[in-house]
Amino acid sequence: MQNLKLDQETAKREIAHFDNSSRKFIKRYFKAEWEDPECYDLVINTEHLSFQAAASIVVDALSFKD
Repeated sequence: MQNLKLDQETAKREIAHFDNSSRKFIKRYFKAEWEDPECYDLVINTEHLSFQAAASIVVDALSFKD
């Protein structure tokens, strides 16, 4: 909201539009549903993590991949 100088309602609409576009893209080109947990090896909630912490988790997780 701050970066784009949007009010809350406009920001919600923008997020919904972006999510819908991403959902359609994945369905069209990958024949998949983005909400399907089978499509993901790892999910990280970055709400309380820095970029560096999230990246470290990803790098560490790679050692467990077959």
